[in-house]
Amino acid sequence: MSVPDIISLEEAKIFLKLLSNMDGDQESQLSAILNGINAAIPVHCNRQLGSDSITEWRNGAGRKILQLKEYPATAVASVTHYDENESATTVALTDFWRDDDSGQLEMKPNAVHDTVWRKGSHNYKVVYMAGYSADDMPQDLKLAALTWVGIIWKRVEQNLLNVQSISFGGQTMSYRFEKIPAEVEQMLSRYVRPPYA
Repeated sequence: MSVPDIISLEEAKIFLKLLSNMDGDQESQLSAILNGINAAIPVHCNRQLGSDSITEWRNGAGRKILQLKEYPATAVASVTHYDENESATTVALTDFWRDDDSGQLEMKPNAVHDTVWRKGSHNYKVVYMAGYSADDMPQDLKLAALTWVGIIWKRVEQNLLNVQSISFGGQTMSYRFEKIPAEVEQMLSRYVRPPYA
C-alpha cells in the first residue's frame, strides 16, 4: 500500500481549470510540481500526513500518557514493553485508550500491564497506522497544497519560475519567492508537529 498524496493530479487540474486544454508536456510539468509539493508539505509539517504503517520506539515516562510521534493514529497493531534486561512483554490493546487526533495512548486505571507507561529509554515498541487516507485528507490541507500549486503554475505560465526581476521602460519589477508562500504556510500551521524531546 502506498502513502496517499495530499492532492492528486486530477484535483490539481480541476483547481487550475486545465481539464481539457493540457498537452503532455504541461501534464508532466504539473506532475513534477505536485510531486514536489506532496513531498515538501510533510517535511515542513515535520510529520507523516498520508496514511502509513509506522513502527517506532518510544520512551516511557512513568506517566499515564504515551505520545506517539505521528498522528492521527488510526489503529494500533501492537505495543511491546522491553525491560532493562530486554525481556519483551506485550501490552494488551485493551490496557489503554487511543486518542486518534493527538496520537496519545492513555493507560487505563485497571490495566494489566501497569497504570502508567513504565520509565525507560526507548522501552516501548509501537506498531500502528497513522495519517490521513485519500478520502479523509482534510480539506484545508488540500487547499494549502492547491494554493501552492496555483502559485507555482502561474509562475510557469508566465515564464517567471527563476526570474528575480524584470525591467521594462525604465521600471523594474522584483519578485520574491519564499520556500513556502506565506498564505500556504499559514494554512499549514495547524498541521505542524511540535518538536519532541
